Amino acid sequence: MITALIIANIALTIGAMYMVKETKKMNKSIEDLGLNLAHIQRNELEMNNNITSSKKDIIEEFKIVHKKAIAYPSPLVFLRSK
Repeated sequence: MITALIIANIALTIGAMYMVKETKKMNKSIEDLGLNLAHIQRNELEMNNNITSSKKDIIEEFKIVHKKAIAYPSPLVFLRSK
């Protein structure tokens, strides 16, 4: 009877040790997923900032070109109007 209890206790201890090991693996995987998600969100934010900056640069460049076009009209404009 005592031998059966000892064997059962050993089996439960080994099972518990295995469960602790697997739980640690799962926790590590969850942490890795969290880090990956944070990395993806940071990259997304950087991309959005770059897109916004690019839009601003394009608008500014267009304004400069537009001002030059108004200030120095092409001779073709005058030829077409005649």
